[in-house]
Amino acid sequence: MNSLNSVCGSSHRETFSAAYVDRTGATVETLMRLRLFVLVALCPPGEVRGAARQVVESDVDLVASWQCAFREEALGDRGAARDPRESAQPVLRPGHGLLLWAVDGVPVALAGAGPPVAGMSRVSSVYTPPEHRCRGYGSAVTAAASAWALAAGARDVVLFTDRANPVSNAIYPRIGYRPVYDVLELGFRSG
Repeated sequence: MNSLNSVCGSSHRETFSAAYVDRTGATVETLMRLRLFVLVALCPPGEVRGAARQVVESDVDLVASWQCAFREEALGDRGAARDPRESAQPVLRPGHGLLLWAVDGVPVALAGAGPPVAGMSRVSSVYTPPEHRCRGYGSAVTAAASAWALAAGARDVVLFTDRANPVSNAIYPRIGYRPVYDVLELGFRSG
């Protein structure tokens, strides 16, 4: 299945989809509805136990398993990685801000920010295992990753959410993000 991330208006998506389906005989389905947020003013959450720390080599297996769990939760069967450990390795390169939130030395949440490119950094890989949720750890580590991006020179810090996830769509505005654009990911299957 081929996918298309569409950032054009709704009518353009519909026009393109209809023309593509008509021309190729493919079928189209909506894979994901995303929302782009931009950081306006960072407001880290109040009292949250723990602190952020940079991911190190000994964290690779944990990060790989959490990234797999995130992809499975967010993408279902489309989220399978080739080799989870291999996909976690690149974030250890200098210039990447992959952070763990740890409480009493135990990692409880993960978020990363890419190195700034043209003044922009994207926060991603935000994940809190189910047993650690509802304690502010995801918000805290996202704020820490956002602060890392700003300190690394980003003028703009952005992130995407699944529009169907009410938790992420509620917490990001509280730490200083505002929604700026909705995106639709379409999948086309040959007919």
